[in-house]
Amino acid sequence: MEETRLRELAVRTLEALNAPTETSDAIRDILVLVRQFTGIEAVGIRLHDGEDYPYYEYSGFAESFIRAESCLCARDTQGHIVHDGSGYPVLECMCGNVIRGRTDPSYPFFTDRGSFWSNCTTELLASTTEEERQARTRNRCNGVGYESVALVPLRADGSTVGLLQLNDHRTGVFTPELIEFCERLGASVGIALERKQAEVQLRSAHAELERRNEELSAFARSLSHDLRGPLRAIDGFSQILQEDFAEQLDDRGQGYVMKVRDSAQQMQRLVDAMLQLSRVSQAPIAAETVDLSALAREIDAELRHAESDRRVEFTCADGLRVSGDTALLRAALRNLLDNARKFTRKEPAARIEFGAKDDESGRAYFVRDNGAGFDMARAGELFGVFKRLHSGDDYPGTGIGLATVKTTIQRHGGRVWAEAVPGLGATFYFTVPACVGHDD
Repeated sequence: MEETRLRELAVRTLEALNAPTETSDAIRDILVLVRQFTGIEAVGIRLHDGEDYPYYEYSGFAESFIRAESCLCARDTQGHIVHDGSGYPVLECMCGNVIRGRTDPSYPFFTDRGSFWSNCTTELLASTTEEERQARTRNRCNGVGYESVALVPLRADGSTVGLLQLNDHRTGVFTPELIEFCERLGASVGIALERKQAEVQLRSAHAELERRNEELSAFARSLSHDLRGPLRAIDGFSQILQEDFAEQLDDRGQGYVMKVRDSAQQMQRLVDAMLQLSRVSQAPIAAETVDLSALAREIDAELRHAESDRRVEFTCADGLRVSGDTALLRAALRNLLDNARKFTRKEPAARIEFGAKDDESGRAYFVRDNGAGFDMARAGELFGVFKRLHSGDDYPGTGIGLATVKTTIQRHGGRVWAEAVPGLGATFYFTVPACVGHDD
């Protein structure tokens, strides 16, 4: 084959491999190209599947040949796959030799790169022994009249992932130059196929993750719906008991009723928090310019209104803007500011600050308070679901808020962390990589 046609075949093959198609379609296109440019009668590709290397795609072979030759694994009298001393399945025939690397380049029918080729299998079988051919061969290729046979390993990351097979009934089809070209082609095909298979696995894993997330979201919605009614009933009837039967309950009884109501309301807050975490995990992100400074001031005003009896000094930097989802970032910022107010509740002069700092790694936004703080040795527990570093009696909460913050920030491509000193306050940092500016 002339050099220009080989170059064109290489280009067309790489185009097929890099096209946004399924692996099977790419391989099918490659086989058509190889037959078209070389004139070889039959070509096929074997790929690793479980313990065997069956034909993944083929062109020009009879179906009866493919059925008889597809499996390479040796089997015992009971039909079980035979394994060697290292636990690998024993692969038969010359295809198994090439895949397992059982080739000896001192023989002319093996190459330095681990391929096998012959322009006359009848003569090869008559002039060599099984030992020279490295293993027992089935000789089915020769049995159906294929005289020219070439087997080229497909390699990726140093391991053999498959095999390119070329068969022809004519003798003298191959040249050393064509075999060398097929070996270079095999290396490119092996790497590209490995990449394509990795992409398929990634898409499959992503689809499975989406399915599981949707199941989790549906479960959270169902749980929320199913629990709200009983919780409202528990709280409502407890309130009736507390108000309408107050004279019949002593202080101890009233205390028990109050505990029931508090527990029901806490459970309701927990259900709401779980539902919010599920929504944050699933909600699509709408990219828009978000004024974090304005959001922080709005949230602070809401929190002040809810705790009108408290005085908290709040400072907020101006002009902090990012690109992200307004609703999700608002929920995350509210969790952080609400958290700061909660843990400064015992401070007579509570202070909370929202701002940003810049360093060599970029910009980080922060919420800082002078409250209870925490032990940095336990910082890794902060953002887990139901993880709490303080007593629920001292600082009540659901244990889900910071997990929601982490999920939101990670979905924006950022990260979140915290620094603190017990009794001296804490600072929670987060990044949003798609920053769109800052007004000085």
